[in-house]
Amino acid sequence: MEILTANVLLIGRSAAGKSSLLNYLFGQEIERTGAGGACTGRGIFEHSFMVHERFRLRVSDTWGLEPDKAEEWEELILQDIRRHDAGRIADWYHTILYCINLNTARIEEFERGILRRLTAEGNHILVVLTHADCAGAAETTAAFRTLLLQDGIPADSIVPVCSVVRKTIGGTGGNQFGRELLLDRIREGLWERIVERAPGSARAEAEALIDRAEAACAAYAEKYITLFNMHSDRNYQKLNRICGEVLGRCLSDVQRCYEDRVTESVRFYLQLVNRGDPDGFSANTKERIEHAIPLNFRKNWEEKISENVRGILFSFVPGVNILFPRRLLQKNRARYVNRVRAVTRKMRASLPEAESRLRTSLEHLSV
Repeated sequence: MEILTANVLLIGRSAAGKSSLLNYLFGQEIERTGAGGACTGRGIFEHSFMVHERFRLRVSDTWGLEPDKAEEWEELILQDIRRHDAGRIADWYHTILYCINLNTARIEEFERGILRRLTAEGNHILVVLTHADCAGAAETTAAFRTLLLQDGIPADSIVPVCSVVRKTIGGTGGNQFGRELLLDRIREGLWERIVERAPGSARAEAEALIDRAEAACAAYAEKYITLFNMHSDRNYQKLNRICGEVLGRCLSDVQRCYEDRVTESVRFYLQLVNRGDPDGFSANTKERIEHAIPLNFRKNWEEKISENVRGILFSFVPGVNILFPRRLLQKNRARYVNRVRAVTRKMRASLPEAESRLRTSLEHLSV
């Protein structure tokens, strides 16, 4: 059974409520908590739990961020992502949870700077306002929201959370809240990464397939155009048929590449929202998959290939460089390969549109 994993980085100042939030998310005591001090030692501590049977949350908890330790803290995170063969935080972590304690009633300027930079680098950030049941929480939340919106944090990425039930003198207390909303936002962050990467990945694979087809046709031209048959139209007809078959198979492989990527993305979507068996697609889901695939992609390419492959065939014109057969051989091979490249250029030119249409179709699915 395939399991989809969301990698989450948990950061914030000391006493921001990170450990309590982690315990609340996991539904058990993962880390000790305390009042007013750092509870997580220096380093990055990874914890995993299953949200449901096909979706796992993997959270990396960090020690408290402070102004005088910001560079050391940042280097620690960079070391961690390099360990995962990633170049940027966004390449490994699908979501960053930045915790701010509402009890402090302020956001430090250095924190706003970090949030602005992380946002500019393309990270999916959720600002978690912890202790959201404290006195004056509504007013403080409104003030924080104004500042965060100015820094480019979307309104739906600001999530108030109460991780700990507090008892009053009379023995009563409020309820924990915010967990399900936070999990929904984490799902959305993972889905955004899938939508962002799947179309580009399909395009890269398609380009590699086209490159291989072009190289194969060039190799056939080298093999079949020789000093002995370079004047033969019949030979060029044979070569034309072979290269047409190569380009036709390439077309089928590229279409299959896009179909597979769409199916994979929709399966991931169903895993995220836990809608039945992702591998047993319903009629409605199959309709979504078919809608997501560029429907005229194959037809358009078939027309372009048949139209342009005919142009590959050319007849030898006698009397040109007749005294220099090897030079003529090279020229004929080059002319043939250039005709093939004219076809593959048109194939490549179709890829940006296909990538855009695939991205748009996937964006219409909502976690």
